[in-house]
Amino acid sequence: MKTIIIGGVAVGATAAMKLRRNSPENQVILYEKGSVVSFSNCGLPYGIFNDEISSKLAPKDTSKLTKAGIEAFVNHEVIEINEKEKKVVVRNLINGEIFEDNYDKLILAMGAKSLNLPIEGLKNEENVYSLRTYDDLKLINKKINNRMRNALIIGAGFIGVEVAETLVKNGLNVTIVEMSNNTTGFDIDFSSLVDDTLRNNGIDLIKGDSLSNVDSKRKIATTNSGIEIKYDFIITSGIKPNIDILYGTSLELEHNRFIKTNKYMQTSNNDIYAGGDLTLTPHLITGEKSYQPYALNAKNNGRLIADHISGLKTKGQFRSSGASIYKVFGVPYGKAGITENEAKKYNISHRIIMPTVNSSASYLNGTKKLIFKLIFGSEDKKLLGIQAQGEHADRLIDSFAVAIYSNLKIEDLEEMNFSYQPHFSTTLSPLNIAAQIAKKEDEEGFISVCPFNIPKEEVIVIDVRSPEQHEKGNVRGSINIPFNDFSEKTLPQNKKANIYVHCNSGFTSTLAAAKLKKMGYKNVFNVYGGNNLYQSMYRNLKPKKR
Repeated sequence: MKTIIIGGVAVGATAAMKLRRNSPENQVILYEKGSVVSFSNCGLPYGIFNDEISSKLAPKDTSKLTKAGIEAFVNHEVIEINEKEKKVVVRNLINGEIFEDNYDKLILAMGAKSLNLPIEGLKNEENVYSLRTYDDLKLINKKINNRMRNALIIGAGFIGVEVAETLVKNGLNVTIVEMSNNTTGFDIDFSSLVDDTLRNNGIDLIKGDSLSNVDSKRKIATTNSGIEIKYDFIITSGIKPNIDILYGTSLELEHNRFIKTNKYMQTSNNDIYAGGDLTLTPHLITGEKSYQPYALNAKNNGRLIADHISGLKTKGQFRSSGASIYKVFGVPYGKAGITENEAKKYNISHRIIMPTVNSSASYLNGTKKLIFKLIFGSEDKKLLGIQAQGEHADRLIDSFAVAIYSNLKIEDLEEMNFSYQPHFSTTLSPLNIAAQIAKKEDEEGFISVCPFNIPKEEVIVIDVRSPEQHEKGNVRGSINIPFNDFSEKTLPQNKKANIYVHCNSGFTSTLAAAKLKKMGYKNVFNVYGGNNLYQSMYRNLKPKKR
């Protein structure tokens, strides 16, 4: 049997190697449009202006594949698929030669490509780059020179943010324009923490806006709101599935963008498979297929395709938890499961807690804070999602990913035993603490809410911190009654009033909310994230004056 693979990165290279291990007698041919195979997409931002890292992101040649018996061709673009005759048309990008090759099975692994942005004047700007391939990285390093000091990045996804950090560390002035109010896919409240990190490190972040015009002569870009941005070069970071080759084929698409596959990654033509960034992945929580362009999903797809072609027994496509992690200016950020936005989208009744904890024992020098937003079902208490920022966020995300794979509920976390040593953790793990907070809310009869979701009328907002802390900043409209001063004399007389309590981070206010309930107050809410989150959201969501 002869299998042709189009694309030589995560899906393609993985499928090729697995096919050879499964069936050494079968012929495997791989065509890659770029100049290298098996490069690290996720490492590309760190290779900008760094020859040492750049040289480590991709193998120097195809020798590893060749030694495995794979016929691998770089700089070869498949330009047509003939389903009826089971052939592909290939162009050698070095000499221009065009030839045909036949297959028994075909694997589509072309990945994603950059968005074609409908911005007036963008096509006239020669210094516009994307960062999807190793060749893109080489082009950026070749074209951007020392006279170019102002960078404009379109999109605040993972790649856009990581590129921005690399450029800033190399002394450039960086502006990011993001059309949504959410950075890197987090909820709007949690993404404000990312925004703080970016802005505190010198990045000019423009959110809720998009470019309308690029003047290549003046080197000025203008947003829809009228903001003018000086630039020397532009980097775009949005992506979409690279499906141009499919036009003229019978392959079915989902949402007109993604290749439709069954659980074995077969397309509507059983002899043609597709995976990675070309396809959708079932989500562990919702069961719905969604776009999750992660390296692990791509590699899993490659292995699954190879096993199915080889006739091996397989369960089919894995469900993904969506677990991801990245670091911005030394601060780790990650998430797993679904966000609050997604819970609302799928009409999942949910609750939220957002603790701030120490990452290790407080008496040790250098201990840092870990902030996380945990989402769980209002009725069934099933774990739904988490977003985390700070030291050991990666450990927290991984632990939570295992918990949702195990279908655990919030109360199960209280009993879980995690490793403890003062240098590495606190006695109670963050997930233990989260379970205890949720239990406290259930026992006392209150819930936690976002500081920006406090109603503007007919509420009483109480800041339970000291007068000094209150004076420095507080949640809009709050009155100051320190927690230690709570009494029948100091508190509101109307025990049916809607009362929202806040502190700095949400810990003391949780105790305050519990005390208010014990004192007979009926409608009590804890403001999660407290004043710290409120001020962060206010800084990052208020309109920017230029």
